[in-house]
Amino acid sequence: MRIFTGTETGRELFLALLITPRDTARELPAVITDYSGFRMLFGAVVSLMTGVWLFGFLPRWPVLVPHMLFCVLSRFLLASFAVFLFSAMYGYFAEVIGGSGSGNRLFKILPYSSIPFLFTAPAALLTRAFIPGPGVVSMGLFLLFFGLWSFYLQVALVRNIYGIYPYEALAVCLIPWVISLGVMLLLFLSVLVSMGALFL
Repeated sequence: MRIFTGTETGRELFLALLITPRDTARELPAVITDYSGFRMLFGAVVSLMTGVWLFGFLPRWPVLVPHMLFCVLSRFLLASFAVFLFSAMYGYFAEVIGGSGSGNRLFKILPYSSIPFLFTAPAALLTRAFIPGPGVVSMGLFLLFFGLWSFYLQVALVRNIYGIYPYEALAVCLIPWVISLGVMLLLFLSVLVSMGALFL
């Protein structure tokens, strides 16, 4: 049974993804035909950077404003590129295992998986109300929770766009992250080796 008509506002889609994520992930590919999800991605970046500042990891006034503008714009560009990159990898691996879908549609839908990070700033406000000073542990726990929540939404979206089983969608979404982490680890090790060679 369809739960959307295609005329829903961003606020209605936002609430639907929070209340019924599985059903909403099934319906979104049919009702989202534009790039409106990137507005939500921008809001998530703003909330994330605001939360990082509230947790005590950004400069204070008056340096904050230009620094925050640069951080928001640069992180949004990086996040948009990540959406493009991961939607391409998700689509490739989904088709390898026999799925059938649209990479362009996934690119338009995937930004909606950033919804959990909209709660970073409110979470930081609540944390600062009870725990003064930089909240390293609190920030790490919140980001881990929001990251896992976002990953769950990505799996649900890939599953429904490519018509694959849940365990297949999980594998499709895990493979690019494993590859990315492996590449970053290799780069980190190469930097350590290079630095070590300089001091020999």
